Amino acid sequence: MSSAVIMGGGGAASGKDRGITAETFETMIKLMDKDGDGTVTKDEFKVAWKMGVDADITDDALSALWKKIDVDGDENLTVGELAAHFGFDQGSENSNEMTDQQILNALALSAAIDAAASKEEKKKAEEEAAEKAKKKVVTRDSTLAFVAVESKKSNASAEESSQIEFLVCCTLGDVTSTDPERPTVLKSLDKAKAAETKFRVRVEDEKGAMALHMLARQKVKADSAEGAGIKKTDFTTCFKTYIEISQAEIKAELAKADKERAPSLYKDVNHQDKAGKTPLAMAVEHKNVLMVELLFGLDRLDRPDSLLVNQNGWGIMHTAVQSNDLDLIKTLVLKISSTARVKTLVTLKDKNDRDPLHIAAYRCEEDIVNYLLHNGAEPLNQDSAGNRPSALAKKSNRHKSRELLEQMETVEIERRRSKELPGAPAPADTAVARARRRSKSVELAAPPPTAAPAAAAAAPSASAPAASTPGP
Repeated sequence: MSSAVIMGGGGAASGKDRGITAETFETMIKLMDKDGDGTVTKDEFKVAWKMGVDADITDDALSALWKKIDVDGDENLTVGELAAHFGFDQGSENSNEMTDQQILNALALSAAIDAAASKEEKKKAEEEAAEKAKKKVVTRDSTLAFVAVESKKSNASAEESSQIEFLVCCTLGDVTSTDPERPTVLKSLDKAKAAETKFRVRVEDEKGAMALHMLARQKVKADSAEGAGIKKTDFTTCFKTYIEISQAEIKAELAKADKERAPSLYKDVNHQDKAGKTPLAMAVEHKNVLMVELLFGLDRLDRPDSLLVNQNGWGIMHTAVQSNDLDLIKTLVLKISSTARVKTLVTLKDKNDRDPLHIAAYRCEEDIVNYLLHNGAEPLNQDSAGNRPSALAKKSNRHKSRELLEQMETVEIERRRSKELPGAPAPADTAVARARRRSKSVELAAPPPTAAPAAAAAAPSASAPAASTPGP
């Protein structure tokens, strides 16, 4: 039985003085009517009563209570019948000297119904936001050139040969070379600008990838660093030159394209390959932090759309967490900047109902789990197999993450319970309170690394995982 039933004495008081009015009962009836048919049935009343007044009431006791409240026996609870049961006089609003117990039960029932309605509204809003994000796909640009790199090498036109050479260089990361005879990205871009050798650089291959996708996969290093990788200065020059040429091509296309076919740099930057991946997704997957910064450094209307998802329903935060790189995740959060959008991304579910916290719990260190929790991740979310993040942390033997997640589950359950029952005492100094303080101690967003981006790690396997383990 809930505390609302066992508390209270036998005295009498005015319900109006305690905030109970005729509108209180009208609102309760409206919210109890879950199917919206204008009537409140016994089953609808049962849900509300058990949630707000007596969670342990038996079916027989509830039937007896229903019979007592449904005075006319029409199996439909009215505002008048509900108010009368609590001793409230709708005409005078002086509540007919409601007993303390009646006032307490009426308040508890009203609070529980309001909390349930708020919860349903929030859930609906989150589902709509997630569905909107999943449907957010940029229309493919018909003004892009197309070249089949593999099959066209032997019988390509002059322009196609230049495009193939350009895309191959982008794929290999051959931005510059000391060999004057060796093709490079920058040499190809110079050819694209020259009138006699001009070709379109806004081109996609048979996988739907453009030059930005291919450059995003590359390893970038500091100018003074030794070893493999593209120097930061060379990569930046390459990116900016490509963008400059693309803008010129787009301007030329705008003069002859109709409104629906009008190209834009925004469309190019958010172009999704056949796997649904954007250049931003590629850059995050391959830990190309410089590419992330360059993309977000474009003019505001040309920047990447962080809400796009791939064919598996993965958002950019799923990909960032998969990288297991906290600095990269913090850089992404800092560049996105919108708290609401970050919240959407950390709670976005993929086709297996996994959000980024599920991924982090299974494969990442505790600090990433903690960071996601501090930025709005939901520890109680379940995937399609019924796993909470804590269950996945347990499966992968990540004991610290599991402990933190289980503590935060308790915190969240407690928070929801206190919201449903206003006035509930604050938690004592238990593991729950300590977990809350621990979560708050995590810095919100550290500035992105100023040193050169770290070497890109090998890409994770794209094979579909079993339902019980997270993966793209």
